[in-house]
Amino acid sequence: MDRPLSLRPEPSRIAICYGVAVLALAALALWLADLPGGVRLLLPTALAWLALRSWREWRQPAVTGLDWSAGCWSLCDGNKVHEAALLQPVFMAFGLVSLFFRLPTGRTVRLLLWPDSAPSEELRRLRCILLQR
Repeated sequence: MDRPLSLRPEPSRIAICYGVAVLALAALALWLADLPGGVRLLLPTALAWLALRSWREWRQPAVTGLDWSAGCWSLCDGNKVHEAALLQPVFMAFGLVSLFFRLPTGRTVRLLLWPDSAPSEELRRLRCILLQR
C-alpha cells in the first residue's frame, strides 16, 4: 500500500534564472529590431508586464501544497485546501514535472515543479506515483 505524499513547493531559483535569461534575450531582440514607432512602444510595455507578472507568481505561487492519498489529489492555495482531479497530459523530463489540475469550481490550475522546488525524495515519489497511473 502506498503511503501518502505531502509536497510543499518552494519558489525555484532555476525558474527565475531561465525567466531572466528569456526576458533579457527578448529585450535585446527588441532593441536590435528595426520596428515602427507604435510597435517599438507596445512591445517593451508588454515585456515589462510579463516580467512583473512572472515575478509576482514566482514570489507568491498559486499552489502552496500538493497532497496525494489513496488515489485522491488535493491542492492548498495558502489557507484553503481543494480536492482536485489530475488532468492529462502529465509532462516529466529532465527533473521538470508539469501538472494540470481541475478544481471542483471548474478552474484549471497548473503546477510546474523544477528540481529545486521540493526535496528530491518527495519529487522522486511524485514521479513514481505519476508513472503508476
